[in-house]
Amino acid sequence: MGTRLAVLFFAIKPLRKLGRIRQIAEEIVHMTPEATCFWLGRIVNGEARDRARAKRALRILLADE
Repeated sequence: MGTRLAVLFFAIKPLRKLGRIRQIAEEIVHMTPEATCFWLGRIVNGEARDRARAKRALRILLADE
């Protein structure tokens, strides 16, 4: 549960539209524990540019940004 919450906070931080935030949150709830650990690792580790790309990739995957 903690990994899902961390991924959720990282994914919605720059967003303002409630519809997109809600859509991302619903998709993260349905993710497997392995998938949430994968995305958390991609978002937290590495250089700043790689972390930003991972966050954007996650948002595109979950909410069709």
